[in-house]
Amino acid sequence: MKLTLAAISLLSVFRQAEGQYVVASNDSKCPYGSSTRLFRLQDQTLDSCYLKCYDTETCNYFSFGSDSSAYPGVCMGCVEGAILETHAGFTAFELTEKKEFPPLAAELADNDVKCAFGEHRVFKHNDQALTLRQCHEKCYDTPECHYYSWGTMTSGYPGVCIGCDEDSALSGHAGFDTYALTEKQAFPTEAPVHPSTCLENGDTFTTNGCDYEAILDGLNNYLEENECGEHDAQAVLDGFFPDSSIDAVESVCADAWLEIPTSTFNDVDGRFNDEFMESYINGDTFLNNETGTFQGTVEGQNINEFHNDEAKRTVVQSIPSLETCEYNSMMCCFGRDRQPNDNNGNCADPIETNCINARPADNSNLCWTETDMDYFDDPFTFPGKSEGAIHCHGLAWADDENSFESKLRYNNLFYVSLYDHMYQRGYVETAVDSDNIAMCGCVEDMSKVSRADCTQVDVVQSFEVTFLDGEFVATPAGEMEVEFNACQGTDPSNGNREDNDLASYVYRLNQDGRLSDDIMDTVFETLVGYDQPNNNQNEEACENAYTETFSEPYPDNVANLKCPFADQTERLFRTEDYKPLSLEECQALCYDTPFCQYFSLGINERQYKGVCIGCTADAVLEVDNGFNSYEMTETQEFPTAAPTPGLGDLYELVGSDVKCPFGETRLFRDGPNLSRTECYQECVANPDCDYFTFGEGAGIRDEWKGLCMGCTANAVLQAHAGFNTYGLLA
Repeated sequence: MKLTLAAISLLSVFRQAEGQYVVASNDSKCPYGSSTRLFRLQDQTLDSCYLKCYDTETCNYFSFGSDSSAYPGVCMGCVEGAILETHAGFTAFELTEKKEFPPLAAELADNDVKCAFGEHRVFKHNDQALTLRQCHEKCYDTPECHYYSWGTMTSGYPGVCIGCDEDSALSGHAGFDTYALTEKQAFPTEAPVHPSTCLENGDTFTTNGCDYEAILDGLNNYLEENECGEHDAQAVLDGFFPDSSIDAVESVCADAWLEIPTSTFNDVDGRFNDEFMESYINGDTFLNNETGTFQGTVEGQNINEFHNDEAKRTVVQSIPSLETCEYNSMMCCFGRDRQPNDNNGNCADPIETNCINARPADNSNLCWTETDMDYFDDPFTFPGKSEGAIHCHGLAWADDENSFESKLRYNNLFYVSLYDHMYQRGYVETAVDSDNIAMCGCVEDMSKVSRADCTQVDVVQSFEVTFLDGEFVATPAGEMEVEFNACQGTDPSNGNREDNDLASYVYRLNQDGRLSDDIMDTVFETLVGYDQPNNNQNEEACENAYTETFSEPYPDNVANLKCPFADQTERLFRTEDYKPLSLEECQALCYDTPFCQYFSLGINERQYKGVCIGCTADAVLEVDNGFNSYEMTETQEFPTAAPTPGLGDLYELVGSDVKCPFGETRLFRDGPNLSRTECYQECVANPDCDYFTFGEGAGIRDEWKGLCMGCTANAVLQAHAGFNTYGLLA
């Protein structure tokens, strides 16, 4: 007998009166986009909505849209603990009596583990969230399924269900609970089966992408729509390729990908050949070294046009040196902002003053860089964030060479380096001035950092796969569409979703069974703060990684120190402003200078970036933000020993507050910012010089500090406060 609307309404009133459910909140509903929502149905009555919740295991609340609302008859259910959200016209009810469901014929195998990716996995259901009971039934109804892993509603994969056979390993993954069936269904046939059992000659199915996962998904969809008993795609592939279905599918897809149009970096701009791109990723082309906007330039227009066209519809070919990346990831770390007016970094107009050594937005901490010099053993460390602001951004790809991420990794590199960071933000050059690091490279070749941002490719490219004359043939269908988006990853520390973080994306690829443990662990050796993706600075991660690598504490006598200005007898040299040296060049200068034991380099200071200062072993380093100081691990033996520079050995004080006079007896005037030793050496180099004057007195004006003058023996010294004059002894 069919109930009338009036009867249904009366029944609902009765159920409520009997206390089967109560009003939880008016103008409220089960939350949108939350893993706590179980279902959403249309054209329901209040009573049918109640029954749906009552018959759904874990349902505690149901919300119903009244006839006068914008969503009449809409019914939603959600679990206990759901946070109801405000929505006019909905009423949320709570069950007071719940249905008793029979216990599941399964036992908990373990928490925070899942079916490992590989040949023992029999299904993965992630199209829509399943309840635990639905996941159990999925395994029960699947041949060879023994374990099922279910993503809890509070995990990063709520309702995801994975099944695997009895021989499967269980891999760690926070947020998944894995159960083992205690009762199994008897199936009439077992995998593998020959394709002819389920496919006829000429049968075709469609996939998005062409790799092993895509072929499995496409074939499974086809078999579900075309009766094939209990056989699934894995059974068909294993029957057709008994030796290795993975290798066979790889070959089929590799041939198919050859039919997709390709492009090169030379197609971006005629100047961007292989040699140019190698220099670019090392931070040493006009793109890296010049200052100013890319808007309105030829190269800027070319990059923008390539981004809007070829980068999204062709397979960009490699940069030769990056073909050897062993660990499925690349990263760029930028140290300079060259472009004003883009709301990124601190470069600003006028660029002649406000873009000098400008820095990018800071998102990482540089721990150390390796050295390859025979006479300097230590790495260059940057404790206390002394490298200044740097910006790191990377990409990663799955082990399957035919996956979208792998095939389009150079598309992604184009986007990350040339388009998103250089063209749009002006970020260029290496993180610090070092001859031994690149701006962009394979992750294993990059310096140790706390973390990096991340971009993934989201792609639509259909392939038609045909069973033809006993073989599978795949061909692309339609034009490829590529979008570049922030990576969707999983926090390695807690299993929660974590976006725009390279380590978290690598971890997700691993947990999805698409990237090996060895590769993930090696990537984490570069991204040393991998388990704290939101901690950009993470000095502790640098300290721990350094200690583990070198078996000694992270240095605390490097950052914000320089060779002293006040003690000029110990400072040996200082290079000029705005003529920067690299770390290796500064070290080499110290190595080639007698008595040099420490060298200081301007790292994080606009005016003094690249300024190199050397001093003796007796020098007391002084605090100066923006300089880092390093001690030589090996010094050179010079063929002729010289006396230690100092008063009484090479020169003597002739007079204080006097200087070489202006006129014909003055031989030179140089500086400021020289050391007394440099001033002495300049006098020695001039055969007519007998006296040198040096600006070093207390209260001297800044522009006279380190000023050097030389004069002849006939000079009549002139009174001038703040200057000392010395006479050569030999």
